[in-house]
Amino acid sequence: MDLRAWGTAAFAEDSWQATPTTTLNLGLRYEYASPLYDKGNTNTNLIFNSGVPSVFIGGQWVIREG
Repeated sequence: MDLRAWGTAAFAEDSWQATPTTTLNLGLRYEYASPLYDKGNTNTNLIFNSGVPSVFIGGQWVIREG
């Protein structure tokens, strides 16, 4: 399998002097990571729905009729 994913992150920080002897330093971080996907669509599963085989390749259903 040739798995891929991407992610991003952001960080914001600020300092606030509440009193002459007290300073608040606050920060906020956000991270996102995408789900894994198979670049070459080699991750496959054979699933039976009511006795009929269905193929699931790389996150997509492959439907064959006939």
